[in-house]
Amino acid sequence: MKNILTLLIIIASLAVSAQEINKATISKTDSIIRLNAVMRLDHKIVGYEKPNVKSRKMIMLSIFTSDVKDNPNHCPFGAYYDTTNMNGLSIKYLATQGNFIKAALLEDNQTKAIVYFEKNWMEWPED
Repeated sequence: MKNILTLLIIIASLAVSAQEINKATISKTDSIIRLNAVMRLDHKIVGYEKPNVKSRKMIMLSIFTSDVKDNPNHCPFGAYYDTTNMNGLSIKYLATQGNFIKAALLEDNQTKAIVYFEKNWMEWPED
């Protein structure tokens, strides 16, 4: 019983509350996905090749330098802190598929790739 209690305390201390998470916003006007890095809010958002977290990582948005510096996950479209400095790339929402959203990686309004983000990292602004 003591081990279970200790485990629960550790899990609770490691858990990040919803208020400490930064989510990407999907624009209602142009469907562009935007994320501004906020140092006190965590985010680690991965764009996958398929709607499966075990598929290839294509692009990463993370607050953590260890995820961004030198692109350690070898994402073909890079690793960034937010969407404001993505070397001419933008991300456009296309559809929802189960627990993922399907998005286009755009460069000069041309689709470079289709990627899938976990839906729980996205939000639509309130009216």
